[in-house]
Amino acid sequence: MGAIAERMSTRYLGENGPKYLEPTLDKPRWLFRLDPVKVQTWQGVDWAARYK
Repeated sequence: MGAIAERMSTRYLGENGPKYLEPTLDKPRWLFRLDPVKVQTWQGVDWAARYK
């Protein structure tokens, strides 16, 4: 079992993640890395005017 797949299954499914992963190892998987070009944040408790 791949180390990355095992770590991710544990991270997202908890301690039983590897038990889920084992019977699905024959399924295709892809790992993508995204490098953000821009990050935008906001403050407030309501939607921005353009989304209303």
